[in-house]
Amino acid sequence: MTSRDETDLLLPLFSGFREERRFSSFLETLKRRTRAEYVGLIFRSAESANTEATEYFAGRDLRVQARAAGIPELLGLDRLHYDQLRPGRVYSIAELIEHDPVYRSERARFMRKLGLVDERVIRLVGIEGHDAWLVLARNEECSAADAALLSNLAPYLAEALRTMIVLERQQVEQAISAHGLARSGTAWILFDHAARVLAVDPAYHRH
Repeated sequence: MTSRDETDLLLPLFSGFREERRFSSFLETLKRRTRAEYVGLIFRSAESANTEATEYFAGRDLRVQARAAGIPELLGLDRLHYDQLRPGRVYSIAELIEHDPVYRSERARFMRKLGLVDERVIRLVGIEGHDAWLVLARNEECSAADAALLSNLAPYLAEALRTMIVLERQQVEQAISAHGLARSGTAWILFDHAARVLAVDPAYHRH
């Protein structure tokens, strides 16, 4: 990646989980950078393939547009193959369904109806018990540069997601700990080396 990519993409990525619409700045920038119609980050617990996935995206809401056009779930069958993708490799979604000529033909028709021509997907791994995929859809053929950019971004994106999960887990643990202290009527005060008060448990003021 260029130094401009690092500034425009990586900085928003590592602060993206703090945004109200998570990773929206990163995804919007990636959409513009690749001239995509849609860029999506699909995120799911690895414990079960039936777990409902979370989707963060920029661009067109393909799911809503597909339903409005009377098209069956556009990505549903594709995702049956997502777990089988080799991590770090960028795939054309057409590769995932090339064994089924009937579905491939139907899906190509659906894509044309939505004004889409090409898609790419890459699987991310090592994300604290979760699976994730970055998906891109365009109204023209994807380029080798698009695939290279997704491949280069994959390890950074995985690290950003790992950080988000760890921080969320810590917040939950802290909330549970604080609740336990409150139930026992216990509060805490933090002092520095000179015995100055640095912080006080909010529960302290309620006792």
